[in-house]
Parts: sequence; C-alpha cells; structure tokens
Amino acid sequence: MLRFLAPAGAALLLVMACSSSSSSPSGGTSCDTADDCPQWDCMCKGDTEPAGVSGCAFHACIDGNAWCTSACKDRGVASVSQRPSVADSTECSQYCEKAASLNCTRASTECRHNACSLQYAACADALRAELACKVGTGTWSCDSYGNLSVTSTCRQSSACSADAGAD
Repeated sequence: MLRFLAPAGAALLLVMACSSSSSSPSGGTSCDTADDCPQWDCMCKGDTEPAGVSGCAFHACIDGNAWCTSACKDRGVASVSQRPSVADSTECSQYCEKAASLNCTRASTECRHNACSLQYAACADALRAELACKVGTGTWSCDSYGNLSVTSTCRQSSACSADAGAD
C-alpha cells in the first residue's frame, strides 16, 4: 500500500511506467523462468556442501551474492560461484526437448538446471555424453505421480580429459 500526504488543496501527480528493457531495475538479467538465469553455489562458513539457487522473480534473475549474503547472515559467506553447466549444449537441448515432449504433469520446468548442471558430474564431456546416451537409448515415461522417469544404463565416465568444466 502506498500512502501519500499532501497539504490541503494541493494536487498530487503519480506517474508509474513499465519498461521493456532487458535488465531489471536491480540490474539483473531479464527472465521468464529460472532456466533463463544462472545457477549459483553458495557456501556458508562451516558448511561442507554448497547450497544451489537459481531464480527468476518479477522477470529478473536473482543476484547470487545478495541471496548468499541473506542465506548465510548468521555464519557469513565462505564463497559464491556460478555453477558450471552444459545448459547451452546440443545434448542438453535435446534432453530437455524430449522431456518436454512427454508433457508429464509434475515435470520440472527447470530442465536445464536439473539435468544439465555439473553439480554432481565429473566433467562437462562426461555429462554431455550421458545426456546424449539417455536421449538415444533411454526409456522415457511419466511415472504414476506425473514426474519424468528416464531409465537407462548410461553412466558418466569417471575419467575426464583436461576438460575444465562448463560450456
């Protein structure tokens, strides 16, 4: 609620405008879903595993530094980094397109973050190979709860070349 006080008899002019600019007033990247935004790893002091976050609020990507500062307010931030992924790869696009084509009722709309993140992957090459294998040989369905189910024998190779990470 906005409340404005003005002297008696004074006129008040309130102008509100919308912008179609590609960035938000806070400086974030424009977005429609969290898949349009970077995913961040936030490590609070004393933690052993990073917390991952990505979000799109009011058509602007969340700021990883601001989120981590808030999340770690009692302990302090140890590190903030953008999570590596293969989200821009052909293999990720094919995987997510196939997933979307099934129209599972409870399937995540954030395929690129969930399936294409290097959070648990050995390296980018291994994750791209696993995604391609699942697209080509996996058995795809929606389970009884409406979640995407991909059954396959595809596994990531534990050996990676000098691949440093994301695309």
